[in-house]
Amino acid sequence: MTDITPPVNGQDIGRVERAGRVLLDRVLDAHHATFDEWVTLRSLALEQDLRENFFGDEARGDTALADLAAHGLVTRDPDVLTAEGTARYDAINADLVPITQRLYAGFSPDELATTGRVLREVARRAMAS
Repeated sequence: MTDITPPVNGQDIGRVERAGRVLLDRVLDAHHATFDEWVTLRSLALEQDLRENFFGDEARGDTALADLAAHGLVTRDPDVLTAEGTARYDAINADLVPITQRLYAGFSPDELATTGRVLREVARRAMAS
């Protein structure tokens, strides 16, 4: 029988995602922020497509934007961070930077670039299914 299990599989990717989420949730809890709030703040701060970061769940993104707008962290039409929203993003991000640096320490830029490219392509294929 031929083993077709790739060297990296969905279980590996899921384990990494869950471990990273535990660390992220600890930081978000310390800032009294939700995951959806963070995804929205980060998407706006980095000028990324919010719908893509919510995997096409437009209602979820709209709810997160409305909640942040109600707290004065974003403006609507266009959706941009306010000064308070930028400060909140910066504070959370500052706590995440050392964690990220520790997790990725020792990997070469080429290793990280290849890993990122492969994971983005796997995600794209999964979303297209």
